[in-house]
Amino acid sequence: MVLHPFPSLGNYDSDGIHLTVQEELDNGLKKKDYQALCKKYSLPNSGTITVLKDRLIRFSKDKNSWAALIPGTTLSHLGPRQGSKTKKMSTKRWEAKSVNDSTLSLAVTSTSYKAKGMNPLIWAAQVFQSKPSASIQSGAASPYVGSIPHPVLQPTILAVSTSAVQDIGGANNSENNSQFPVLVSELPNNVLRSFTNPMHGDTKTQSFPHPSSFAPSASTFSAPGISSEFSATTRCLVLKGKRLTVTESQVPDPPGFNSELRGPMDQVMNNIMSWWDDRLPEWDPSRALLKLTIDGEKVGIPGVLWKELYAAPWKKQQWNGLRHRYSEITVLLRYYQSLGPEERASFWDLLSIIENGVHKFLSYTKAMKIIRRRRQQIEQEQAAELITDPEFAERFCYNRGGKVVTLKKASAIVKRASRSTVA
Repeated sequence: MVLHPFPSLGNYDSDGIHLTVQEELDNGLKKKDYQALCKKYSLPNSGTITVLKDRLIRFSKDKNSWAALIPGTTLSHLGPRQGSKTKKMSTKRWEAKSVNDSTLSLAVTSTSYKAKGMNPLIWAAQVFQSKPSASIQSGAASPYVGSIPHPVLQPTILAVSTSAVQDIGGANNSENNSQFPVLVSELPNNVLRSFTNPMHGDTKTQSFPHPSSFAPSASTFSAPGISSEFSATTRCLVLKGKRLTVTESQVPDPPGFNSELRGPMDQVMNNIMSWWDDRLPEWDPSRALLKLTIDGEKVGIPGVLWKELYAAPWKKQQWNGLRHRYSEITVLLRYYQSLGPEERASFWDLLSIIENGVHKFLSYTKAMKIIRRRRQQIEQEQAAELITDPEFAERFCYNRGGKVVTLKKASAIVKRASRSTVA
């Protein structure tokens, strides 16, 4: 048994240093015991038993780190608190501070502004003071010598009024020129006037040049007025040979049909075929789950047409919730309709079991799992036959990044073959 010294929490000597207590760290302890010790001494408690044990041993040997457990200290990795810690100002915080300072009242002085954050730029003023003959471009003395410009108290190149531009453009106004930065006074008159709005005349309001790409078109063409009745996006459906036009306001939320999929599989199939497709003999308009009011009449919409309505841009999120069930039922009915009379008999035998001498059909969920596996087997058999075709590489390929790639998935091969057969 090995004992290690640890700080006795809350117990200190006359100098304010922790008294020690012996803790046992041997192989008999479990992981939760090591984690409890780590939590006790404010140490990270994640990792394996070996990691936790090594962490505790290092903490036991490093008595300087015990001071972090004294009340009033900062986080354990920062040690005891000794006054406020100077924190470097980030660029984002500096920009936010500058914006806040620029919105202060005009009573703010340059001295107080320097104290608020312009100190890092005082070296620039000292350079100008040491070299008073320094000039910008044309040799004129810099207006920034001796002081840092305040964003509120000092004029800037973008805050130029019409009257000020006219004064700067004059030849005999040297006093006015000295009040503005050299970069402004050296701009041509036509450029300076482009920063003012000619529509405002002599007003003091400043505006910027209108970008040509956003300028209003000079064309006199006017689009015809569109009535609110036909402004919404529409969808056209063909039902029993009749063309129906619906708008967004006529389409309600998707109907719930989970209750239609409960029960034995034979009952579920009867339910689906009664409201799924109006071309099926089992179609019953009164059992349609989705009914729209068109020209004052209730019209039952078959499920096979739901995609035309809910895949529209205004119902996109609702279609995402319908997509899985819609595809699942579509595959189920297509597979069922492709079977002959004898195949349908074996289909129902596949989806039924005999339990205690009673013939029972599987539920919809279990039946769909069997159907998926059966479809995969059929697709693999069909794909194996198609691969033997000498022209397979030419017929079943696609271009990807400039390279010709041959199809490999059985489902993709069968799908391509069915499309070419229909074409």
